[in-house]
Amino acid sequence: MNTRLQAEGDGIITLLLAMLFLLRLKRKLAPKAPMLTLKDSVEILKIVMPKKKLSFEEAAELIYKKHLNRFRTRNCRLQKKQIWLKGNGFLA
Repeated sequence: MNTRLQAEGDGIITLLLAMLFLLRLKRKLAPKAPMLTLKDSVEILKIVMPKKKLSFEEAAELIYKKHLNRFRTRNCRLQKKQIWLKGNGFLA
């Protein structure tokens, strides 16, 4: 299977699981909080879910990977745009 399609499939599964969780949370809290919103649910999760403690090196590596991904995405977009411009006679 194409890794891009697999990643999209994984994303859809994650989204569906998140929606199921939020629906169950809303039904469970309905008697006490009948006007529960998505934002309320996110706030509950921020309080309940533990955050991973990162060392300076781990945080720096995470930021480096995000920047590298952003750089690659930008370059890919620019290359596609340049090919399109050349193909349509806008660039020599």
